[in-house]
Amino acid sequence: MRNSDRTFRVAAGLWTAMGLIAASAYTRLAVLGGRQAQGTLLASTLLIQPIGISLWVARQRFMSRAEAAIRSVATAVAIGWLPFFALIPALFGRFQSSWNADRLQLGFVSTFLVLGGLAGGTTFGILRWRQQAGQTTDVSQRGLVKNLLQRELRASVAYWQMDDGEGAFKVKLR
Repeated sequence: MRNSDRTFRVAAGLWTAMGLIAASAYTRLAVLGGRQAQGTLLASTLLIQPIGISLWVARQRFMSRAEAAIRSVATAVAIGWLPFFALIPALFGRFQSSWNADRLQLGFVSTFLVLGGLAGGTTFGILRWRQQAGQTTDVSQRGLVKNLLQRELRASVAYWQMDDGEGAFKVKLR
């Protein structure tokens, strides 16, 4: 297993663990407020985001680091609208409590999803891009360098040979 693969899996595990901790803390808060159905829905979004984004990013191909970061963050933050399903009275009825817990709950979940989406989405996007850059370097960029040495730089290069180690080239200039 490559180091970048291991890093991606560790990051996915940490983000999922943070989501699990936040979901359990939030579920306790929602139960105290007396809204178990809403609490379950909102708590589930705290787990859907890290699991869904890590699976989505693992299947994507990115052309640049910037594209990886922007698309991953946009997708992760887009999940931040899910808590507003809890506001639909037809699904859960009107929320009445002696304290204004509904704003605290939605604010907590939305903030956690947006900030988690920014941090986690950026991390996953860049880690995935690094994985792809490592795979690309192994195959296609070696061919580009070989073509440069054989054709365009032929007059400047006295001798060249592929290095057995990491796929680099040994080059002697004239």
